[in-house]
Amino acid sequence: MIGDKSIKISGKRIVKSMWYKKEIHLEQILSFLIKLFLFVLPWQTIWIYKEQYLNGFKWQYGTLGFYATEMLLWFIIIIFMGWSWQRFKQKDIGFKFHITRDRIFTSSVLIFIVYVLTSSFWALDGQLAWQQGLRIMEMFLLFFVLILGPVDFWYSAKWFTFGALLAAALGLGQFLLQATFSCKWLGLAIHNPWVGGTSVVASEGIGRWLRAYGSFSHPNVFGGYMFVSIVSVALLFVIGFCSQKKYRMLQYLIITIFLSALLVSFSRTAIIACTFLLVVMFIYSFYNRKGFFASYYFKYLVALIFVLSLILMPLLNVRFGQSNSVYEVRSISERVSSVEESVEIFRENKLLGVGAGNYTLAVYNLNSNLEGWQYQPVHNIPLLILTEFGIVGFFLTLLVIISYFYFVYPYWQRRGKSWLTRNMTFIFNAVLLLFPFFIIILLDHYFYTSYIGLMMVGIYWAMWTKYSTQ
Repeated sequence: MIGDKSIKISGKRIVKSMWYKKEIHLEQILSFLIKLFLFVLPWQTIWIYKEQYLNGFKWQYGTLGFYATEMLLWFIIIIFMGWSWQRFKQKDIGFKFHITRDRIFTSSVLIFIVYVLTSSFWALDGQLAWQQGLRIMEMFLLFFVLILGPVDFWYSAKWFTFGALLAAALGLGQFLLQATFSCKWLGLAIHNPWVGGTSVVASEGIGRWLRAYGSFSHPNVFGGYMFVSIVSVALLFVIGFCSQKKYRMLQYLIITIFLSALLVSFSRTAIIACTFLLVVMFIYSFYNRKGFFASYYFKYLVALIFVLSLILMPLLNVRFGQSNSVYEVRSISERVSSVEESVEIFRENKLLGVGAGNYTLAVYNLNSNLEGWQYQPVHNIPLLILTEFGIVGFFLTLLVIISYFYFVYPYWQRRGKSWLTRNMTFIFNAVLLLFPFFIIILLDHYFYTSYIGLMMVGIYWAMWTKYSTQ
C-alpha cells in the first residue's frame, strides 16, 4: 500500500514537472515573439486585397489589407492563450465569480469591442467597419499581452526603442538626401518633394523641403512614433538603463537620433506634445534636484534641442510661425472645415454613428464633388469616435476609460493623509505621460485611423500601466 502511494505521488510530480517544462517552453517562445513584434512594428509590409477609389483617386482610408505584423500579433495571441491556460491549470484552483476591478475593466473592454464589430451591420461599408473593429480588438489584445505576459517593462521598452532606431535613422536619411526609395517588402513608397500630394514644408522663401516619412505612410505618423519612442527612452533612463559608464555614449546617441527624427518629420502635434513633455521634465528637475532630470543628460537634452531648432529654424518657422504659406493656410483651413463636417454628420447619425472606419465615406456622401484626396478624417479622435460610434459608442468608450483608471488606482494608492505631498513623483509621471497623449488625440487622428496608430496606443498605455504598477 505504501509503495502504491509513493508511485502515485511520484507520478503526480512527473506530470507536474512536464507541465512546468511545457510552460517554460511556451514562455520562452512567447517572450521572443513579443520582443520581435516590438522590434519590427515600424515596417509597414502589407497585403492589400481590396483597393477602393473616390472620384478617380485611391481611397486610402477605404483600403482593405492585412499587415505582416498583424499575422505575427495573432500568432502571439494564440501562444499567449495557451501559456495563460497552462498557468491556470497548474495552479489547480476552481473558478469563483467575484466582481473585481480587473473584471469590470475587462468586461467594459469586451462590451466595447462587441459594439464596434456589430457596427458593421449598420455601417455604410460593412467590410471597412469590420476591419476597423478587428484592429481595435487587436489594440486591446496587444495591451493585455504586454501587461500580463512574461516580458517585463524594461525589455518591452528596450526592444521597442531599438526597433524605432532603425525607422528614425531612415527618416533622417530621407530628409538629408531629400529623397526616398521604394521597397514593397518593407512597405516603403517613393515620395518626391516636387510631386503634388507629397508632404512638404514649402514657401516662396525656402522652396519645397521633403518631410521625413521614415518607414510610415505619413510624416505625422512618423512623428507620433518618434514621440512614443522618446517617452519610452525617458522611462528607461529613469529606471537606470545605460547606467554603466560604457553605455552612456549610447544613451546620448539614442536621444539625439530620436529628437532629430522627430523634428525633421515637422509634425506639429508630435513636436507640441514633446515640448510639453520636456517642460514638465524641466519643472520637475527643480522640484526633485536629483536623478536624471538634474544631471548632465538633461542639460545635454536642452542643449541638443536648442541646436537642432536653430539649424531647422527657417523650416520650423514656416510650420509654426509663418501664416502666408499656401500649404500651411490650406492645412489649417481643412482642419477647421472637417470639424464642421463632423458636427453635420453626427447630427444625422446621433445614436449609433456611421460605423467604424466609415467617416470619410460619410463625408463623401455629404459632398461628392471634392477631389478624392480631400476626403480626410477629422483631426480630433473624440469627434471621430462620436461620429463613427454615436452616443452609445461614445458612452462605452468613456466606460472603458473610467474602468481602466478604477482598475489601476489601487496600485497608486498610498497610506497617510498627505497623499498629494508624498506622491509627487507619481503625479509627475502621470502628467508626463497622459497630457502629451491627449494633445495628440485632440489635434490629429492617426492614433485611431491607422493600424500602426492603434498599435502605438496599445503599447503606450501598456508601458505606462506596467511602469506605474511595477
